Amino acid sequence: MKRSDCYSAAATTGEPKVPDEFQAETLLAWSDRLMGFATCPAVVGMILKLDAMTRVVMPGGHRTLLLRVLEGPLERLLRAMPRLTPWLARTLIEHGWELSMEQRLACASYRNLKQAQEELDGLGVGADQAEAHLWLLEQQFLILERQVHCSIGAGLAPPPGTWLEAHAGYRQGLRWFEGEGNAELLPYFAVGFDPSLAYRRLVLTGIAAESLGARAGADVFLARLPGLAAQARIVGTDQGDKVADGWLLELDSDTPGRRADAAAPGRDAWFLIPGPSFDGLLGSARPLGPS
Repeated sequence: MKRSDCYSAAATTGEPKVPDEFQAETLLAWSDRLMGFATCPAVVGMILKLDAMTRVVMPGGHRTLLLRVLEGPLERLLRAMPRLTPWLARTLIEHGWELSMEQRLACASYRNLKQAQEELDGLGVGADQAEAHLWLLEQQFLILERQVHCSIGAGLAPPPGTWLEAHAGYRQGLRWFEGEGNAELLPYFAVGFDPSLAYRRLVLTGIAAESLGARAGADVFLARLPGLAAQARIVGTDQGDKVADGWLLELDSDTPGRRADAAAPGRDAWFLIPGPSFDGLLGSARPLGPS
């Protein structure tokens, strides 16, 4: 798989028709058998199964159910895999592998989550739809965060499209859970997932990775990200005045953000305003190596 194909789902057409292998009971029994294998063959089997799922036309609710069935096995496999190191990343690239097995597994899962979200979009607003959308969005942000942290450990950029998906996910959260007429859906934030907080944490992670690189103090910065994300806020670019100490998040840019105090007219973007300790933590990190 090419890095550029990570988040691109296969095109599907026709009426929904779910084969036996993708009935919930059958998939559950398959996943139980799969988890009896060693990690490597189990990961390959899960990638192939998820990839096959993307090629099946099925209702969004059914795809969501199947992804819930696979949630536990998928998480156990991701945890069991060795972390991608700079040495391993170089080895994979030298052998023509653009993505590690961990990244391929994350990509295959993400494509199904994204498909389910799109399939649910036309079903209207209601409690069941809100719960399903929120769960799908949470899982997408967890995978994007995993992709970013995996890339930081390997000294690489995340797969192409990672930041475009993050920006689109936040917009999706705004549309579904903060838009006019959706006030009755806000109680679903009580389940413990807030799309805005997840987005701020992810963007700050990316900014830290790009700004700090291999520096002393980077680990301390990343450890304090939950608090930094809670302090940060996002504001629109249509306020007229310049924004001090802001990071411009451009929705059509595959980057976490960049320093800026204003956006170009008509630019589809918003600003992230970090908390007061953000710049101090960035400035306190030092390049590794002899001084």
